[in-house]
Amino acid sequence: MTTLELVTRLLAALLSFYHHGIRIERIRTHQEVAIQRIVDAVEAHPEVPAALSMSVGFLETALGFDHGEGGCLGSPIDRRHRHVSGGSSAQTRDLLHSYQTCGDWMHALHRYRVGDCNGRERIGYTAEQALQLAERLSSAINEPLPVNWRHVEEAHDGFTLVAHAPAHPQESQ
Repeated sequence: MTTLELVTRLLAALLSFYHHGIRIERIRTHQEVAIQRIVDAVEAHPEVPAALSMSVGFLETALGFDHGEGGCLGSPIDRRHRHVSGGSSAQTRDLLHSYQTCGDWMHALHRYRVGDCNGRERIGYTAEQALQLAERLSSAINEPLPVNWRHVEEAHDGFTLVAHAPAHPQESQ
C-alpha cells in the first residue's frame, strides 16, 4: 500500500469517528489538502507511524485547519521560533526526535507535548488520548502498530519487556 493510500484510508476512518463540529467540517471541505499534509509528514520521516501523525495532527491543530495554524500539524519551525509554523514535516521530525530520546511512542508523546519523557500534560490532549486515537485509526483500517508502541521497560535479566502492548487483530496472526 502506498503512503497516499494509507493516509487516505486513515482520514476516512478519522472522519467516520467524528461527525460534527467546525474542525471536522474544515477537514471534510479540504480533504485533499489534509491528506497531502500527512503524506508529506510521513514521507519526510517514515519511522513515525502514519496513524500517530494523523492522530497528533488532528488533536493539535485539526490537521492544520485551526485558525492561525497556517497548515501546521503541531510543531513550530524550530525551538527559537515557537510561533512560526514548521509545516507538515516538522511534526514528524519532532515526534521522531522525541521517540529517539525516550525509547517508545508513549513517552515520546509526553516529550512532544511538554518537553519531558515523563512529563504530564496539564492542558489540551494527553499522550494516552493520542495513542488511543492512533490505535482506533490503525484498527479501523487493519494496519498493524509497531512493536514499541507503548511503555518499554528493562527487565532485571537484561531482556526488554513491552508492557501494555495494544491488542491488535494482526498481531495474533
